[in-house]
This record gives sequence, structure tokens and C-alpha cells, in this order.
Amino acid sequence: MIKALQAFLTGLFFTFLFDFSLFLGLKLHYIDAHGIKLFFNPFFADNQNVIVLLALTIFIGWITMYQRSIKTAIIVLSLFALISASALIPQIGSKFGDALFRKGNQQITIAPHTYRGDILYIDRQKLYFFDTDLQRLITLPKEKK
Repeated sequence: MIKALQAFLTGLFFTFLFDFSLFLGLKLHYIDAHGIKLFFNPFFADNQNVIVLLALTIFIGWITMYQRSIKTAIIVLSLFALISASALIPQIGSKFGDALFRKGNQQITIAPHTYRGDILYIDRQKLYFFDTDLQRLITLPKEKK
């Protein structure tokens, strides 16, 4: 039981480390690059997938505590570290952000205006939209559902 708890906590530690570096790269090279004014903490908290976090925590905990081959654990942890830290490279962080957050070729109508362009990011209350007609970032209120 103690070893299982230790595996879970070790997996949680590494998962949060990898997750933090991934979201730091996204914040620096996608959110800030588009001029979106957003604090890191809500950005980090709002975009967490609990199922993925739990699965990675259990997998990494199992690899670090129960895998007999230390080389395998080092390779897997290094691979996760490289993938998450690669978001700190501007071109890769921008591509990750595009894949995760951008919704292209959208049309939004808020009477009497119609906006055409890309949704760059959606947070709790606002929608950050790049209008292709105006060629600039605009902030729209998020629709209530």
C-alpha cells in the first residue's frame, strides 16, 4: 500500500512538472504571441483534462516504481520531458497552441455585426477572435449556454 501511494505521488510530481512546462510554452509562444492578456494560473487550471492527468500520473508512477528496467523508465521519462519542454521552442509552442485552441474559418454574428476569422482562444467569459476583415484581434463575450 505504501509503495502504491509512493508511485502515485511520484507520478503526480512528474506529471505536474511536464504539464507545467507544456503550458508555460503555450502561454509564452501562443497566448502572449497573439497579444491575449491572460494570467497563467487560470489558463493552466482551465485547460486541464482530469482523465489525461490521472492516466499519466498512474502510468508514470507505475514506470518509476514497478518497472524493473531502469533504462526503460529513464527513456520514457526523458521522452515525456522532451515532448513537454519542446513547447518552450517558439515555433513548436505556436504549433501546439494552434492545434489545441485555434478554430479556423468561423463566422460569429452578434447583431448587427458579423465577424469572420479564427477563434484563437476561449476562456471563462471571453472569446478571443482574429477578425480577417479587420486584420486584428478582437474580444467578444462568450455565449451563455
